[in-house]
Amino acid sequence: MTEATLQMRDIKPFMASVASGWAGSLILVLFSAGLFSMNLTFKLIPLILVFNCAMAGFMLLDKNSGLFKSPLTMAVISGSLTALAVVFTLIAIGFMYLGWLVIGPADGLLFICLGLISGWMGGKLALKSGAMR
Repeated sequence: MTEATLQMRDIKPFMASVASGWAGSLILVLFSAGLFSMNLTFKLIPLILVFNCAMAGFMLLDKNSGLFKSPLTMAVISGSLTALAVVFTLIAIGFMYLGWLVIGPADGLLFICLGLISGWMGGKLALKSGAMR
């Protein structure tokens, strides 16, 4: 195989896990924004984000753990990129439709740190699950 084919084989599951975590987070946040008050939705964002970042890390390593040299690092990167994408998207949506920042810089940094930690925990769970099989 060529070098470009090998790189695409590594990038495809990584981007799929980040995209599914991003989409799942946005769907849940927007659904809760329509169902609950904005104050309650803002309180639910960390829970939604932690769950979806952990699932992104888990999903990346569940089937593809042998693909990467250091799988836990990839799970951490997957969780933090998912959180980063969600934070930037929520900032853009809030600014575009509400005219103000829904998530401030301190909250955004906290959410990215939560995504990093939960991505690591999801990756750890996937590795332990794979070892038990």
